[in-house]
Amino acid sequence: MPLSLCKDWFSPFYASSPDLFNSCATTTLYTTPINAIGNQVPKDGNGYLGMEVFQNAIANDNKEYLENKLKQTLSKNKSYCVTFYVSLAELSRFACANMGVVFKKDSLIDHAYPGVNQYINQTPVYETTSIILDSINWTKIQFSYVANGDENFMLIGNFNSNASTIKTQLKPLGAWYGDYAYYYLDDVSVLEINPAMAASKDTVLICSNTTFTLGTDSTWDATYQWQPITGLSCTNCPNPVITPTSNTVYYLTKQQCSATTKDTVVIKIYNGPVNILPLTNATICAGNTTTLSADSNNFYNYIWQPPTALSCTNCPKPIASPITPITYTLTKSACGFSNTETVNVSIKPTFTLTPKITLTNTINCLFDTLKFVILNGPIANDITYNWQPQNTFLSTPTITTKAIIQNNSYYYVTINNSNTGSYCPFVKKDSIYISMPDTCQKPLIIPTVFTPNYDDVNDVWKFTMPYGTKLNAVYVYNRWGILIYSIDSDLLLPENSKIKVVRWDGHTISGEECSEGIYFYVVSVTENGEQKTFKGNVMLIR
Repeated sequence: MPLSLCKDWFSPFYASSPDLFNSCATTTLYTTPINAIGNQVPKDGNGYLGMEVFQNAIANDNKEYLENKLKQTLSKNKSYCVTFYVSLAELSRFACANMGVVFKKDSLIDHAYPGVNQYINQTPVYETTSIILDSINWTKIQFSYVANGDENFMLIGNFNSNASTIKTQLKPLGAWYGDYAYYYLDDVSVLEINPAMAASKDTVLICSNTTFTLGTDSTWDATYQWQPITGLSCTNCPNPVITPTSNTVYYLTKQQCSATTKDTVVIKIYNGPVNILPLTNATICAGNTTTLSADSNNFYNYIWQPPTALSCTNCPKPIASPITPITYTLTKSACGFSNTETVNVSIKPTFTLTPKITLTNTINCLFDTLKFVILNGPIANDITYNWQPQNTFLSTPTITTKAIIQNNSYYYVTINNSNTGSYCPFVKKDSIYISMPDTCQKPLIIPTVFTPNYDDVNDVWKFTMPYGTKLNAVYVYNRWGILIYSIDSDLLLPENSKIKVVRWDGHTISGEECSEGIYFYVVSVTENGEQKTFKGNVMLIR
């Protein structure tokens, strides 16, 4: 039968033509157990494969090979157990050794051109060294292999030239015998070698007189041995069942390929009591969640009541999302023992009022101080008030504050919290528009001292014209009567006629720094149509 009928098995090149034998074959040439090459019962199932591992007196030492696509790429540095069974076909004139295995990243299906006879000259990861003569029984071939991590294909066959092949002639040349060494092949496997594991944990807690299954795997072609035999349903199976009544240590010895590994497990009988780790009360906002903390041991049963707003009622750590205060009760049990504990979930209130900015005094002029207060404001220790525009406010921003009204503008406040107080997180905002006509009658106030030492504090001799006052001229003299700073009619051209703020930085007209001392000024203004002159002195301190 063509090898293509066998899934994932194929010949690596065209001149190689291994065979498939099966009890369902429509011709006796490829049936089992009797077929054109010999008589052999399958090792397992209904069929097996066959190939000429050695061909005598043939050009280019041609041989047949079997290639298989592995179910998955082998993992780097992992150990694998490679196993297959072979049996010599009765019509073979020869028997040989050198049954080898090669692993490849890529397939060798195009190893040669169609019709060209040759052999695959590769170094096998393993090959037999003794001639396989048994044609009655199946001979087991098994070895362990550490993977490189890129193997996708496996080839089986003889990777030696005819001259290098270990062989022997069994029968004379005749019509009834093939001039080759033909072998049947069955039960091929490549299995990762897993160490013995008596249980998923080193210590297992169970109830008295209850059953428990030991072992975590059931590897094909591996052997298992358990000790002691007391209470075991079997001693040489991978997963024996036990029904212990006392604490016992079980020992497992696992043999897979040439690897022998051992493991132990301690079986402990649970005798109570049931302890519950302390549960922590929680306070949340409606719409938020909290985890009802508890130990997480799968040995125990957990029941939470009531089920209201719980993600689960029979798990150790349910997530609760109640919208009203509630008390949950946990019942934890095992082997007829139980204990209960409660935990409270409180709901933090939401701030629902609408804060509003109001004024607590009245002013008539710009640059006066106005007092603000917030009505319906929250009372808590984690409240933050952000007043804007920030540079106009005089006091620490709280529920009350003060600001110098410098122009007509909106004044804003943003109120929020940090969720450490009595309310759930919130953000509240309000604003108020202050409109103040500049119609105030105020006296002209001229400073008598300034300190131009570049510390940004009182560095400039500065005063402002009140409402209704027009600046005409400013003259500053030193003690010898020399003019060092001025604003006169030449400077107060029409485009500058509305100068309302006088600023002198302590330098002469030519830019020289003035020394400390007393300086004399003359200020001329027109106040409500009346011309006035102010004279005095100002002290410069550096």
